[in-house]
Amino acid sequence: MGQVMLYKRMLEDMDTPVELAGVVINRVEPAQMESFSTSVRASLSAEGVPLAAVLGMHPELARFRINEILSHPKLSASVLCGAELDRFEASGCVVAAGTCEQCLRECKQSSDPAVVIVDAQRTDVVRAPAEGLLTSP
Repeated sequence: MGQVMLYKRMLEDMDTPVELAGVVINRVEPAQMESFSTSVRASLSAEGVPLAAVLGMHPELARFRINEILSHPKLSASVLCGAELDRFEASGCVVAAGTCEQCLRECKQSSDPAVVIVDAQRTDVVRAPAEGLLTSP
């Protein structure tokens, strides 16, 4: 709720104020849809913010394709191996900011396919898949 209000204030404080038309909340567990909608609608209404929609959890909406990342205009991304994976769908993301061991641990703990974002200078992480370090025990 606090984040919604922060964005509302940011929109109102712009040089040319923008009115918040409504809020769409997603990734709500199906069993909680009704009670969540009622509770959130009341809270937002008290702040003068309309609730436009509440969407249930749809894992397929949270997935992205590798070719979507590769074609992003602000990224100079490339596939190092497995060019046939351009249509591969991933739902997780691991940023290789820590040690190689930390990155590998996060990759192995993910139950869903994940994209690993790594700086090209992190050769330890770049080499890990080729060295078989990401395979299951």
